Amino acid sequence: MEKRGMIEEYAQDQAGGEAIEEIAGLLKDGAGQEELFAAVWKAIEIFQGYPFHTYQGLCFIYRVRGYEIFVDRKDKSITRSSVGIALMKTVELQGRVSGPKKLKAFGASYLYPIFIRFGLIRLEDSKRPEREV
Repeated sequence: MEKRGMIEEYAQDQAGGEAIEEIAGLLKDGAGQEELFAAVWKAIEIFQGYPFHTYQGLCFIYRVRGYEIFVDRKDKSITRSSVGIALMKTVELQGRVSGPKKLKAFGASYLYPIFIRFGLIRLEDSKRPEREV
């Protein structure tokens, strides 16, 4: 890998870690929905291009354009409002979300693993199939 690419990748990894820490702090402090949503959307923007796996184990990446998420496995976009609906449901369930359908939002099968990565859904409370990395 080229040196510049490594530096950019490190900066993105650091920004991603900071975004996750910010979300964790907001959850701990009981922040308001708007503040939490802003932090989650910021993390979504930072993590675009990272590989995720659906509940069923299918690999995907996404890109953000404006207020929409475009998943490489899907023709339709996931809107910012769908993310808000899924986030409200996750908070309502206190992170105890047993599967994507519990989020009750369009694009839940993709938002579910993203929310796990961000620490919004706790792994010990959710069931996820084992897969090889």
